[in-house]
Amino acid sequence: MSNSVSSIFAVSFFTAILTSALVTGGMLYFTGNLKLPGSEEEKAPPPEPETIEAPSLVGVTTSVAADVLKSRGLRLVVQEERADNKVPAGKICAQDPLAESVLNVGGEVAVVISTGPDSKPVPEVVGKKLDEAKQLIAEVGFKVGAITESDTGETGTVMGAAPKVGEAIPPGSAVDLIVAKGITVPKVEGMYMGKGKKTLQEAGLKVGKIKWQYSDWADTNIILSQEPEAESIVAAGTEVILTVNPD
Repeated sequence: MSNSVSSIFAVSFFTAILTSALVTGGMLYFTGNLKLPGSEEEKAPPPEPETIEAPSLVGVTTSVAADVLKSRGLRLVVQEERADNKVPAGKICAQDPLAESVLNVGGEVAVVISTGPDSKPVPEVVGKKLDEAKQLIAEVGFKVGAITESDTGETGTVMGAAPKVGEAIPPGSAVDLIVAKGITVPKVEGMYMGKGKKTLQEAGLKVGKIKWQYSDWADTNIILSQEPEAESIVAAGTEVILTVNPD
C-alpha cells in the first residue's frame, strides 16, 4: 500500500511540473519572450555609412585644405608636386576625387601641389636679326616686349635682351630687346680731312684707310670721296674710307 501511494504521488508531482512548464512556455511564446527553433527573427541590416561631399580645394594651401577636410571628417593626402601655369606655387592645382564627389566619412582626398609655371630659358637671340629673334621668342611661348634702339652693332641685329639669355621665366612673359638701329653716314666729302675725321668719329664711325689722289680743282687735304657713301645706314664703328687730295 505504501509503494502504491508513493508511485501515485511521484506521478502527480511530475505531472504538475510538466503542466507548469507547458503553461509557462506557452505564455512566453505568446508574449514573444520565447523563441522556438526556426522562429528566430531576421537580423537587421547594418546602418549605411555616413557620407559627405568633397569640397573644392584647388587654389588653396595644404594647411587650409587639411582644416577644411578635417571639419568634414575627411583626410588630406599629398600625391605629388608639378608645374602649373595657372595656379601659383605652393597651392593645390588638382584633387582626386573632384569637388562634390560623395565620400564616406573618414575617406581621403588626394591633392597635387603646384610648383608654379613651367618656366623656360630665354632663347639665344643676341646676334640674331630682329625678325629671327622674334620668331625664336614666340616658339618658346614668350612675347616680344619693348624694343630699344642702340647706336652700336650691326643694323637690325639684337644686341641684348632682358631678361638675359638663358634666364628661366614663365610662359607668356615679355622679353625686351635692344636692337642696333644703325648709323647714317654723314657727308664728309668736300670737307678738309681734319674736320671730316671729327665728323665721322662723332657719328660713331671710324676713319679707315686714307687714299691719296691728286686733284687740281680742290684744295689740298680736301676729301674728294668717301666709302660708304653719305646717307648709307651702317653699323656703329664701321670704317669709312676717305680719298683725299694731297698737299
